Amino acid sequence: VESLDDDDDDAHAAFTTYLTRFLIAYDPGVHQWWTGWTNKVARLSDAERAQKLTTQFAALANSIQQAQVLSTLSPDDLWDWLVQQYASSSSSSSNSGAGNDEDVMRQIAILFALLPPAQQPTKCLASHIKSRDGKTAQRESSRRELDNDAAWEWDANNYAELLPLPFRGELNKKGPGVTIVPALSSLSSLLDPAVSSATTSNQQWLQTPFGPLGTSPLTRELPKYSKEIYTLLGISGAVGCALTHSLVIPLDVVKTRAQTNPDESSSSQETAAAAAATPRSYRGWCSFVWAN
Repeated sequence: VESLDDDDDDAHAAFTTYLTRFLIAYDPGVHQWWTGWTNKVARLSDAERAQKLTTQFAALANSIQQAQVLSTLSPDDLWDWLVQQYASSSSSSSNSGAGNDEDVMRQIAILFALLPPAQQPTKCLASHIKSRDGKTAQRESSRRELDNDAAWEWDANNYAELLPLPFRGELNKKGPGVTIVPALSSLSSLLDPAVSSATTSNQQWLQTPFGPLGTSPLTRELPKYSKEIYTLLGISGAVGCALTHSLVIPLDVVKTRAQTNPDESSSSQETAAAAAATPRSYRGWCSFVWAN
């Protein structure tokens, strides 16, 4: 985000990696791409699959960090953009992620609560919290979830999964801004030790509670075709081009002659017939490929 400085790299990295999870969950294009990658590595061993998915997530997070929408929008504008894209009824109904507008708003609030207080969209967050707390059913549901141990179950190494209830954004009672309740201090214990050690040992990744942030974006390998494939492609193009030209050029010759001699016949049909007959009468059928 343009107004975010580099004085708190950890907070910004956590913001980026959680935004990456958010897009995997709710953006149809990112969700489809991630599902395809997940299916592609499904038959590998657990360690290999985790390593490849972690590598892709790190690169995806870096790509999102460099995205134009993040580099030009302030936190307030980014809040409005995310709400419009993913939390409005018309847009959320077409998104691949499972969840209603209320849950999407909870996730957006968690996302921005990861930023330092001075860089949070405070008014947007406060308005959301006030609206949410005004719903008695939501408040009672959150309280029940807080007392439920199952609510703490979260697969941190499933990069398509977001924080479940009871996690939510709340006004910070001990200082400015909004904080996440319950505290995120217990999340490190939920990380798979094998994946966590692999990511932290890689100097190209910055590990966060929500996954690694890479130093390079996603790349796409150019297709590698053999000479035989390129030969077949060339022959196919030549045959297709010869066929279309054989059909189109005679018609174009007739059309051009009809346009340049409109007075030879009284109707367009007679003009076309005359234009077709004239070159054939003194040059034969090959005259249909000659301009003059």
